[in-house]
Amino acid sequence: MARRPWGERCTAHRTDGTPCGAWAIRGGYVCRMHGGSAPQVKAAARRRLWEEWERRQEARWARMKESTRDEWARMFLPMIDPPQG
Repeated sequence: MARRPWGERCTAHRTDGTPCGAWAIRGGYVCRMHGGSAPQVKAAARRRLWEEWERRQEARWARMKESTRDEWARMFLPMIDPPQG
């Protein structure tokens, strides 16, 4: 089964004790049926996603600072001028 980006399985258990197994909401640990729709759960998930995005941006900037001009161009020119064809 393909893994979703930021994908986690729900950590809750059903009444019979088996794991839920549904996809958790993005940034969260439970599916919408086990509380993922609650405002406080959505807020915590949003905060986690934002923190992860910030960590990734900091890592990208750190790599960019250490890279040479040619490496920088190789990293960012495809985003600015996508290849034709």
